Amino acid sequence: MRKKFLLFLITISFLTIIFTSSCEKNEDINISQEQILSDPELTKLFSSIDSLNTVYTLKSSTRGALLDKWTRRVMCGLFDACVGGLTAETGPGALVFSTVASGLYDDYLDYIMRRIPQKSRYSSRSETSVSKKIVFPIESATFVDSIGFYHNTILEDIQPKMLSVIDNNGNINYAGYYNEVLAASKKYGISDSIEANNTLVFCYIESIIRPLAQIDEVNIDSIMPILFNETYNDFHFNNFKTTVLRNIFEQIVYNDLCMDVNQLIDYGIEVNNMILTSNVSDDIKNIMRITHSIAVNSSLYWNSKLYEISD
Repeated sequence: MRKKFLLFLITISFLTIIFTSSCEKNEDINISQEQILSDPELTKLFSSIDSLNTVYTLKSSTRGALLDKWTRRVMCGLFDACVGGLTAETGPGALVFSTVASGLYDDYLDYIMRRIPQKSRYSSRSETSVSKKIVFPIESATFVDSIGFYHNTILEDIQPKMLSVIDNNGNINYAGYYNEVLAASKKYGISDSIEANNTLVFCYIESIIRPLAQIDEVNIDSIMPILFNETYNDFHFNNFKTTVLRNIFEQIVYNDLCMDVNQLIDYGIEVNNMILTSNVSDDIKNIMRITHSIAVNSSLYWNSKLYEISD
């Protein structure tokens, strides 16, 4: 009887700890959201971007149980922009890691399509008139402004090699593709000395690449829990930065990727100008510019490579 009672007490104590931790975590997130709302410049910027979104045409969500590789480009762009945002403080590392994420996601989708014959019948469409890359702003651009441009340029350099770093069991050689991107980036004078925790970034990519590839319906509610998972916590960002990142991905990046491609460049320029002329902190401003540049350019890149399913 004593043993049962002791076990009962231990169970109650354990559940109390879990409940308390959960409440504290939710409370921290609410506090972070309040911090954003109490920052007039952040509030003003996000409000301005929301207003701008009503002027442009957003494509309807990509829905359906059978999403083919090319309709999944929304998640590819969200994936690489997210990785770019998380590694923004590494400078050139944000370019390299976001390009690695983009290339690996494409490679992993190829792996999936090869294993599902009924979904792998594609025929090339002729080149579209869609621009493949852009720098924001066009004049007097810095590296941060050009990061999306170089992201696409490096992908274009690597693509003709038809390189795959995924074996027959779906295991991904992260270091192999990272070195490929690093070598390509050196051609454009981008530093090969990147101070970042490669292992952590690779673990994060591993934690989201497979779940994203399995999503049957593309919407922000299904994507955000995947991006902000347990491995994300290993970056040890404070709650305020996490809340800022969530808002950036939800209100800027996701809309970049859902924008009608014929309006994307004009929209991208306006959003970039809003960020540049805002009075938010330089750190947050750089994260916004990096993720926005990657998202817009990624969307341009994948829209230029649209495929149709053969009859």
